[in-house]
Amino acid sequence: MFISELSLDSTPPSTPDICIYPKRKLDVRTVAAREKDVPLTTIEIISPSQSVNELMHKAWDIYFPLGVKSAWIVVPELKGIHIVLPDDTNFFFNTGMLTDPATGIEIPVEKVFEDLL
Repeated sequence: MFISELSLDSTPPSTPDICIYPKRKLDVRTVAAREKDVPLTTIEIISPSQSVNELMHKAWDIYFPLGVKSAWIVVPELKGIHIVLPDDTNFFFNTGMLTDPATGIEIPVEKVFEDLL
């Protein structure tokens, strides 16, 4: 299940662009502004005002201590996705099938960026 712009119950407070949770029923009318359950994966889409380094530290300092299994950093300019794991293992995908080794989630990278010029 994917949820966007959901604040995690963390210190300091943090709001990933997208959170991936195990499959469950979701009533969008009752989604809390701050989520106590830890997502499997956080996804951050890098903006011009951010750096990859900044988002990696967000994963290491906030998400992984909470129990998040992987953090994805989407880099539109490179049409790629950087996966960071708590053990400091890193992967970069810009073609083919992205496979997250921590969660088993798979997605074709070209599909993510197919409409991006």
